Amino acid sequence: MSERLVLIAGHSHVYTFQFSSYAQDQSPAIVPIPIAPPYVRGFATTIGPYERSYWEELIDHAADADIVILWQGSQHLAEFLFRHAIPFDFVVATHPHLPLELKSRIVPESLVREYECRFLVDLDWVLMRLAERPAGRTFVCETPPPKGDDAALRELMLGEPYFQDRARLLGLDLSQARLSPRMLRLKLWLVIHQLLKELADKHGAGYVEAPEAAIDPDGFLKPEFWERDVGHGNSRYGHLLLDTVLRAMHR
Repeated sequence: MSERLVLIAGHSHVYTFQFSSYAQDQSPAIVPIPIAPPYVRGFATTIGPYERSYWEELIDHAADADIVILWQGSQHLAEFLFRHAIPFDFVVATHPHLPLELKSRIVPESLVREYECRFLVDLDWVLMRLAERPAGRTFVCETPPPKGDDAALRELMLGEPYFQDRARLLGLDLSQARLSPRMLRLKLWLVIHQLLKELADKHGAGYVEAPEAAIDPDGFLKPEFWERDVGHGNSRYGHLLLDTVLRAMHR
C-alpha cells in the first residue's frame, strides 16, 4: 500500500474522523487523525472551510498529496428539516420508486437541482484548481445519508443550539414542530450527491459513496452510526468511511 500523504479536508462532516477543520493556534495546519494511519492527515486553518482562504491554503499545501473532500452535506437539514407552509415533493429520476406525498405540491427535480447548485459553486473552483496539479489525486466523499427515525431525530434536535435558534427565528416550538417527510429529506440528499458526483466526474476526481454497511434498507443512516446530533455520523461511521475511502484509493 502506498504511503503518499493523504489530506482530508472539508466542512463539519470531517468530525466523523475525529478531527476539526478549525486550527486552534496556527494557520494552516496538517493535523493527525486519531483513527487513521500516519500518512492520512486532516487539514485545518483558523478561518475554517466556509471561507475561500481555507481552500486556497489547501491548494497551496496539496503539492502531490491525495486530497479527500467532504463538502457541506447538511443543506437538506438546514433548509428543509421543518415542513414548509406549502409542502412540496418531487420525483428523483434515478430513484423513481420513492413515494410521493400526495398532498404536497409536486415540483420538477430540475428546480431542486438549480437550488442546490448554489452551494457547490466554490467546490467547482476547488476541484478545477486541484485538477491542475501535475501529481496527486482528488476524491469527493459522500456525507452520511439522513436519519430516518423522526422521534429520535426530534429528541436530538431539542438539544442542538442551531435548531433551537432556527426554530426561534421561525416562531416554532421544537417539541411540536412538524418535520418534513423523511422521504423528502432522503430525496434532497440524493440530489445533493448526484450534483457532487457530476462535479467530481467533470474534473476527473474520484467519488466515494457512503459505506453500504451503514445504510438501512430504506436508504437512511443506521442508528448505530448516528452522532448525537441531527445530521452527523459518529466515530464508528468514521471508521467505516475511512476504510471505504482507502479501498477506493487503492483500486
